[in-house]
Amino acid sequence: MKSTEIIYQTLEKYWGFSQFRTPQDQIIKNILDNKDCFIILATGGGKSLCYQLPAIIKEGITIVISPLIALMEDQVKGLNDKDIKAVYLNRSINSSEEKSIYKDIEKNDYKLLYFSPEKLQSLKIQSLLKKINISMIVFDEVHCLSQWGHDFRPDYKRVAESIKENFNDIQVVGLTATLTEKSQKDIIETLKLKNPFISKSSFDRENIYLGIKKFWTIYGKLKYLKFLVSNSKKTLIYCSSRLETEKMSKKLSKYNSSFYHAGCSSEFRKNTQEKFKVGQINCLFATTAFGMGIDISDIDLVIYWNCASSIEDYYQGIGRAGRDTSIQAKSWVLYNSNDIKIQKQILDIEIPDYKLVNKIVDSLEKKESNNKIKNTLKVSESIINCIGLILENEKENTKQIIEQLKIIQKNKMNKYNYFKKYLNYKGCKRKFILSYFSEQTKDKCCNCIYCS
Repeated sequence: MKSTEIIYQTLEKYWGFSQFRTPQDQIIKNILDNKDCFIILATGGGKSLCYQLPAIIKEGITIVISPLIALMEDQVKGLNDKDIKAVYLNRSINSSEEKSIYKDIEKNDYKLLYFSPEKLQSLKIQSLLKKINISMIVFDEVHCLSQWGHDFRPDYKRVAESIKENFNDIQVVGLTATLTEKSQKDIIETLKLKNPFISKSSFDRENIYLGIKKFWTIYGKLKYLKFLVSNSKKTLIYCSSRLETEKMSKKLSKYNSSFYHAGCSSEFRKNTQEKFKVGQINCLFATTAFGMGIDISDIDLVIYWNCASSIEDYYQGIGRAGRDTSIQAKSWVLYNSNDIKIQKQILDIEIPDYKLVNKIVDSLEKKESNNKIKNTLKVSESIINCIGLILENEKENTKQIIEQLKIIQKNKMNKYNYFKKYLNYKGCKRKFILSYFSEQTKDKCCNCIYCS
């Protein structure tokens, strides 16, 4: 166990703080005691610090696996700005840069290495990691590992299982902001955590107002959006599609707006994120590609222009507001009946028939790329990933694969239907959300559309 003095010296030297937020100090002490840890800490609670500070103190290199490129790039930039040696490897790195980074890794030049799940599937990288002294492996946004979660990534789960198999004796830390009890059990089992220290803080974000408003016309909805944005210093607006972010950004151009989605170039996303951070952009329309791990403390308004896909998705999204707890932030869901239909269409993926499933299985067994399968067979990447994962877990026949797909599909629709219940609930909105996460609260919060 490292001394308390070293912990606080490191905190002040690199972050400029003299005290931790609750329960950061307890989490850090358990990580430094080399215990496997499972951390559920609300958005804005300082999850990154919980593993970054121990990574500096511990001998060796910390491996961080992150499901979003924007997330890891933001984290690494923040660390490098503090003179902490960190680097990321994902598809945005060209081959010459990658070779240079490999050499530096072998020389133990870094304290933290960030990887995308796709990169860690490389046998070359796994071989490289076996040559270095790894202090711990961190799974950031760990909810993406669970098929029962709101943002399941088959590639992430696949890599988690592979890493645990190859580096079984190394300490593992998993972190997320929103998670149900069912997903928690699923993830602990996937990561094979050994007697983990579990820290689960309250999900309640008291400084965020919870607003919901239904509209009968798109004109009324747009007018109210403009009213909200005009009274905000920095607004983040989630849309259900890439096209919608661009279209809405044009409509609100007078409010210094822009857009952000996974289809934008890496350079465009970096520039947009930085401009939004420093206030050169006041109103950002984005898909859920924007958010996880991005630390912008002064967002005072988050709006869902269309419906969210689940309570978890919604609550994590609005948690981007008011990260500076001195800000009395607001969140709104603005929707009409068409938004309900659109979200259902997005989630209601068509289950392939018997013949098509056989073709996908055959292509996967031939090791064809996802892009080739997608373009040849005209199926979604989500379906390809799900079938690939089912095959890896167990060699099931075609009928069983279709049944598994139906289970995944049903879980997504159940989560969406629960979000619709939230929209229509005639009571304290905060109480409804917290009960979803198995947390008890008072009957009236005084800071939602129903209670205020």
